[in-house]
Amino acid sequence: MFFKTPEISEAIDLMNGIDLSKFSKFVIRIADKLDENFDQIFSDEEEAKLIPILVVSDIRHVKLIVKTVHYLLRQIVYHLMKPRVIAKELTELGLDTEKVVAFAEICSTHLPAIVDRFKDKSFDISNSRLTDVNWSVKLLTNQSCRQYKDVVPLAQLDLTLKTNGQTDNHLSLDLDRKELWNLYENLEAIQTQLDSLYK
Repeated sequence: MFFKTPEISEAIDLMNGIDLSKFSKFVIRIADKLDENFDQIFSDEEEAKLIPILVVSDIRHVKLIVKTVHYLLRQIVYHLMKPRVIAKELTELGLDTEKVVAFAEICSTHLPAIVDRFKDKSFDISNSRLTDVNWSVKLLTNQSCRQYKDVVPLAQLDLTLKTNGQTDNHLSLDLDRKELWNLYENLEAIQTQLDSLYK
């Protein structure tokens, strides 16, 4: 479910050094804002204050931990992972046992509300207008292979949506080759249908 990249491994090592109670509050804060814009979880001032709280040396480490926890939570929500599966996956990433237990408990407590909020947002999308599309490609390396030969390319799409003149919402998608091809084929079918209506 989770890909163990060098970046994620570094973040996990940093998380293992955080005090358990502070770690739990930190994860809960990100979970509570999971359906909001990723850039707005912590302000610049809050990130600076997190350096001593998370016992890290610089702001880059703070951003890395935030990004990783955000990624893990989104994957958990997307796959509707059960606490037992969450614990297994996080243990395989190398997270300390006490933090694995805390993370799984937080997800068990907060997951239903998070899923409901995502459902509510999905209904809003039907009345939205697509105003911009940004994309990038990232390579995820399965660290179970020491030579890092098992590289999985993922397309990252960021869709900017506007609903009834309100502020922009962002819908982010991570797609592997098969999922991207399936999306492409569906878009082609839609385009063909639209073209036939204009003939």
